Amino acid sequence: MKKRYIRLISIFIILLGLFFYFKNKPINYEIDYNFNDYSINEKYNKQNDYYSFKLTKNEYIFYFVLEHKYSNKRKLVTNINEEINDDIVCISINTKVGETETICNNKKEYYLKTTYNDSKEVQSKYEDISIYDKSNTYYEWNGYGLTDIINNKTYNVLKKESYDNSLSYSKDEYIVFANYDEKNEFKLIYIFNTKTKKYQTIKLKNAISYDSYFQGVYNDEIYLFDRNKSVQYAINPKKKSISKTSNSEGAIYFDGIKTEKPINQFKYNDLVFKENNKINYVIDNGSLYYYYYDSDIKIKLTDNVQAIINSNDSNVYYLSNGVVYSLNYLKEINKLVESMEWQFHYSSQIYVF
Repeated sequence: MKKRYIRLISIFIILLGLFFYFKNKPINYEIDYNFNDYSINEKYNKQNDYYSFKLTKNEYIFYFVLEHKYSNKRKLVTNINEEINDDIVCISINTKVGETETICNNKKEYYLKTTYNDSKEVQSKYEDISIYDKSNTYYEWNGYGLTDIINNKTYNVLKKESYDNSLSYSKDEYIVFANYDEKNEFKLIYIFNTKTKKYQTIKLKNAISYDSYFQGVYNDEIYLFDRNKSVQYAINPKKKSISKTSNSEGAIYFDGIKTEKPINQFKYNDLVFKENNKINYVIDNGSLYYYYYDSDIKIKLTDNVQAIINSNDSNVYYLSNGVVYSLNYLKEINKLVESMEWQFHYSSQIYVF
């Protein structure tokens, strides 16, 4: 009798555990509801652990994303903070999983309310470069290799000076660039590891022409297309390997899903991959915008932007009038480093880690 009782208790505990496991197991879901005159579409993306909220009211549509672990609760919006001033509507939302940034619409475009931290003073200088923030690592192309700006250390690898560094790409802790000592085409790729401060190389069986461009990243590999030879390559900086990924008919393209496009489309256009980060950044007519992965609403961050240096879901680093800034999780703009030279020459010259 006692054994039977223990067996029943054990079964009950197992069933109770399974109940809570399946109840709290993350799943993709989508739900529509109304709150304070707004229609709300709420989703959860279990692959990347974030919630998205699309709010619609009259002609206005606002889109927010919050990164948070899964909750079995639904209809998470608890308050909508709305400010209306003439034709400008600004809103943010409070939810059971966090608060969002404030986004405004002036009937022409969406823009983000940001705070500019202008109280920083120069901490140190390297030649003509002023350093305001040492929380990052900065590298500059010096013609022969790379210079660690803060630590004033050079890591040169080329024998001949090359001012051009257009065939260069950074990913994770790696900076990848062509062997500019070779003319017309190259059979060697350099990989600089910013953690070990050492160079490694990839030797190529077939030469790549300088009439090539980097397309982006897919599955941790950097894709490059050689226009002159109509060949696409995938470079793996971690494994120090390269592989051909095209044929005479087509090559790989990624815009959220992996597809194949005709080879001539790569040859006569710059077919750059569209990233599927939670937050993505683009420059349009000199202004910096961000948009969320499954939204087509672009939200302006700032004007007079020359280039995006680096970005991830938490930060974007960009160049404006020779100054590198960071925007931390869409809230505060910080001044990092500055050089008058960067107002005129900046393409593939600056790296932030």
